[in-house]
Amino acid sequence: MNRKTKLGYTVCLGDDMHKTAQYRKTNEGVILEQMQCLTSEELRGLGKKGGSVAACFCARSIYADLGDFSSVSNEATLAHIRSNVDKTGLFKENYSISFKKIHDIDNVRGKFSFLAIPASDINKIELLDDKTILIDSYRPIEASIASAVSRKTHNMVVTIFEDDHHVRIIASKQGAIYYVITINKMESFDLTAEAVSGISEMISLLKNSYNESPGHFFIMGENELSLNDLKENDIDAEPFDMEGVISGTSSNVELFGNVLDAEYDFTPDNYKFTKQLSLYSKYSIAVSALFILISFVLLFMGVKNTYTAHHYLDKTDELQEAYLKNLSKLEVDYNALCTKLDFSNINSIIGMYRDFEAEPKLYTILSTITDRVPEHASITKIIVARSGVDMNTISQDRPGRNTQTHSTRDNTLSVRIDGIIKTLYPHSKSTFASFLSNIQELYPVSQATFAHTQDSARFSVECETAP
Repeated sequence: MNRKTKLGYTVCLGDDMHKTAQYRKTNEGVILEQMQCLTSEELRGLGKKGGSVAACFCARSIYADLGDFSSVSNEATLAHIRSNVDKTGLFKENYSISFKKIHDIDNVRGKFSFLAIPASDINKIELLDDKTILIDSYRPIEASIASAVSRKTHNMVVTIFEDDHHVRIIASKQGAIYYVITINKMESFDLTAEAVSGISEMISLLKNSYNESPGHFFIMGENELSLNDLKENDIDAEPFDMEGVISGTSSNVELFGNVLDAEYDFTPDNYKFTKQLSLYSKYSIAVSALFILISFVLLFMGVKNTYTAHHYLDKTDELQEAYLKNLSKLEVDYNALCTKLDFSNINSIIGMYRDFEAEPKLYTILSTITDRVPEHASITKIIVARSGVDMNTISQDRPGRNTQTHSTRDNTLSVRIDGIIKTLYPHSKSTFASFLSNIQELYPVSQATFAHTQDSARFSVECETAP
């Protein structure tokens, strides 16, 4: 089944018998099946069959109108409409209101169509068990008819709907009800004349109040009113014909319209509460199913990880055993090696290493010198030699191989620094003096020479690293 297909029941509540049908709603439209009439007792068992119910009822009196009301919130709109209805004094008993927004006027106001119905008419829903049945919508039959008509045309339409007890003249446009005139057939002396008068009044109201003219006149339901009677009075009515809708005395247009939308809903709070509980239970079942699925996934992962853990445990035992074997072999090799080692000169080796570590490091010497070169001065050559070596004999290009051995206990090295200062005299002299002072702070200077040429000066500094 398509995920977007919805199944349920559509009901029109009457006095003794009630029209019902099973519906299937898809993206393509609504299909009604198994249309039948049920008694009130049979209707109560409808909730046990499962599925939601879209219901409509036949109100004895209904007040429909349009107006500009507050659109800040639903509560504000409802209060504003109720205030206007109270001023009319039409209702002597409790009544309920439902509305549909037609369009916004500004940020705080909108044009609304509303219906006001006495509570005694709305209470017909008590035929349905509020503990077992799920109500999608509960609307007056006028709203269901307006919804059905809006699927055929978006123009202003006057619909004449006749049932066993009433003739209802409904002016609607795009599902919004403008006016309703209800004629009680039992109290009518001339039904045709009253219907024609009501239609004429409706046309006049639409023209004068909203500058609207009906584009169609549809007739549906019982046939006490005939097309010929209306045409004789210059009302060009036509039967309402639409796919899935039965015309004539067995009209199911109200059942069809119930399913199309839920505008003008008068569902009492206790039925809404039952629907909410059902919705919450579905969510709960879905969440429970999800947790069960997650539990199975975690169980599967747990079993899988258990087998994996056993595998790694066995592998660890094997590696531990191999490690102990290798350690035993290594111990044997170590013992065999130790028997052949001569540790008699170990102390002298350690002493030589300590002496070597105490020697000044070449990278430290070079870093110290270059960090103290002043601006305009640059180093051309640095010679580092052990004490006692004549640095003048060291080749500038490539030092010769010195076969002389030296003690690792030498803690001082001889250093000669040659450089150039590219600035004029006497600034070059002060620059050299600054450099010489910086070097003297670190290494004792034994000899220094300075010679100035035309635009630069050359210098040479000999010193020793401190122990």
